[in-house]
Amino acid sequence: ISNVGTSTAAILNFSIPQGPAGTSGGGTGGGGGTSGIPYASTYHLVTYTSYDSVNNATSNPSELTPVLTWVPAGCTATALNVFSLQSNAITVTLRVGTATLLNDTTLACTASPGQSCTASGSVAIAANSFVDFSIVNASGTPAAVWTALACN
Repeated sequence: ISNVGTSTAAILNFSIPQGPAGTSGGGTGGGGGTSGIPYASTYHLVTYTSYDSVNNATSNPSELTPVLTWVPAGCTATALNVFSLQSNAITVTLRVGTATLLNDTTLACTASPGQSCTASGSVAIAANSFVDFSIVNASGTPAAVWTALACN
């Protein structure tokens, strides 16, 4: 900060110095080391007590429209974040696989009503895989669930 005016009529110039350039990411995608997707974020309007966006016979047909994220270059999932407006505590699990067959992984957390949860870990996701989320113990009344996945 410098005063280019007078002591009784100050005119202040503010400047913010730029730091040194950072290092490049190690990935091959467009996301700076994240295979092009720094995170996948999804909103679900969950109405059944058990919800998978693919291949679950108990899912509501309107929920069966797959909400999948394609991972073209592969990545490692390191964090799952969930926020739920369900009236029950729900458990959300990251699933990985093909567009028609996904399997649960070890990234899972339980969110209480109106609360968030975070699961940390390391789940390798192969190139050309798909990811979605399994949501268990929903109340049966439509209520929102938001999910975000960090994939480096």
